[in-house]
Amino acid sequence: MDIVFKHISSKLQKVKLRLCEWFTCLVQFWHVDLQLHIIQLRYPGFIDQTSLQGFMRGIDFYGSKDIAAAIKPAALRFRKHHGYWPSLCTPGTYSEKIFWQNYFGILPVPRAGNKLLTHEFIPVSLAGQIKTPEVYFRSKRAVLPGNDEIEPGKYILKANHGSGMYLPIEYPLTHEARTQAEAKSGQWLECDFWVEQGEWWYSTFEKEIFIERRLGNGQPPVDWRFCIFDGHFSFAIPTRVSNSVTYEIQYLDHEFRPFIPMTMTPLSTVEFQQPARIWDASRFAEEIAKNFPLVRVDMYIEDDEIYLGEMTFAPANALTNYTRQADLAIGNRIKSIPNFSLRHHGAAHLNQRQ
Repeated sequence: MDIVFKHISSKLQKVKLRLCEWFTCLVQFWHVDLQLHIIQLRYPGFIDQTSLQGFMRGIDFYGSKDIAAAIKPAALRFRKHHGYWPSLCTPGTYSEKIFWQNYFGILPVPRAGNKLLTHEFIPVSLAGQIKTPEVYFRSKRAVLPGNDEIEPGKYILKANHGSGMYLPIEYPLTHEARTQAEAKSGQWLECDFWVEQGEWWYSTFEKEIFIERRLGNGQPPVDWRFCIFDGHFSFAIPTRVSNSVTYEIQYLDHEFRPFIPMTMTPLSTVEFQQPARIWDASRFAEEIAKNFPLVRVDMYIEDDEIYLGEMTFAPANALTNYTRQADLAIGNRIKSIPNFSLRHHGAAHLNQRQ
């Protein structure tokens, strides 16, 4: 009798799980479609408008007819991570505003995602005051240059798209190191990085690998990540990556005072020595990002030189574990999202390099 009871209970549990999955999918379908319908009613023509040349929105990339299907998987992931559905009409939290920008924000393409074009974000007013790391090699094939083609030294092998696709290397390469690096390069070149989760801008150009100078004077460099909202420096997240799984991190407010952000999971933080030109770097980051509602400007400071590493338009793709209170507090600093006017953002972007 007990065996029969357990069998029935197991069957009922499976049915319950399937009903929950079905209900979740139904809510997901209803949530996204309803909000898109509201946007169309409130802002006629917004979804179907064409962006200015050299700029795109997620709507343009996925297509206005397919935008709902594109948003739903990412919205479901957001819901599972944060415990609530993202608002497309009235986003309030920092995470929601990142999510909104993924689909409705206007981004310059292909430079928004192409690391080999990062230098194009440096405005004329900062020419000569900020650099990008020197690139020694680039290729659309997963074949690295010979040992006689690159001077001996420490470098970084990267993909020009996505995140986390990098590998410290040292020339001359051993056979084993070359085999490993070329295998990784091949994987990177085949990767359509998170296009199904809203980071479409990495798929607007041809994929390449490249080798650039390794900063840090022999040690893993500190990546000074400046969070810029509506052209104003809000806070910094200096980060040092010792290897692919070990991160050292610190949070600093707009006056570079340490603080512990409210997150759902405790953070293990360290205290980095602040370089002499940290204030110059924050000012440069504001100038570079002044025409974007929300962007993280990643920089390196070495031997009094300031380097622009990359521009990150979807930090952690809206999946940082901030508490709801902290998420709202940060989100309140971004006043220009949501903005359903193409003309407003387009005009600002056209002046980016003037």
